[in-house]
Amino acid sequence: MQIGYVGLGNMGSALAKRLQLTHTLSVFDLNAAAVERLVVKGARAVDSLPALAEECDTIFLCLPRSQHVREAIWGDNGLLDALKPDTRIIDQTSA
Repeated sequence: MQIGYVGLGNMGSALAKRLQLTHTLSVFDLNAAAVERLVVKGARAVDSLPALAEECDTIFLCLPRSQHVREAIWGDNGLLDALKPDTRIIDQTSA
C-alpha cells in the first residue's frame, strides 16, 4: 500500500510521523520546510496533488478548514482527476 499525506502543519505532521513508523509516505504541503522535515526521515516529496494521487492508493488529508479539503480534492490541480480506482481518501481535518 502506498500512502500519501497532505497537510503537514502541527497536527498533520505529528500524524504523518506516526504513519512513518510503519509505512513509507509520499507527502505534499505548500510549506516546503514542513515537507523537508519528513523527507529527511524517509518520506518522498511530490510536487503536486495530482502527482500524489497518481502514485498513492490511500491519501490522508489534514488541512486547516473544510474549504481547503474541497480545494485539495475538487479544485484546480486537485486530487480528483488523477485518482486511481479504489483510492481511499481519509480526511483528518478537525475543522
